[in-house]
Amino acid sequence: MATRIEFHKHGGPEVLQAVEFTPADPAENEIQVENKAIGINFIDTYIRSGLYPPPSLPSGLGTEAAGIVSKVGSGVKHIKAGDRVVYAQSALGALQLCA
Repeated sequence: MATRIEFHKHGGPEVLQAVEFTPADPAENEIQVENKAIGINFIDTYIRSGLYPPPSLPSGLGTEAAGIVSKVGSGVKHIKAGDRVVYAQSALGALQLCA
């Protein structure tokens, strides 16, 4: 099991919930990352409050993080489990596995 922070309705910080889930295995050209640090920007407060709509609800926050690769898809050749990685400008809340 893993935990992620998400919201199911717009509002203040009180709408954020810790949700346990079982992450799906990565697809052929995807990786799974265990986050160690997540960047939350002011724009995330706009999305959470409803000023800017998320792609769909429920939604997570953040588009950047740093962590450790926990699994790789069968088509991934240049990254392996255990690698330290960072990402930025991904889809909002795209990463499924959070530490």
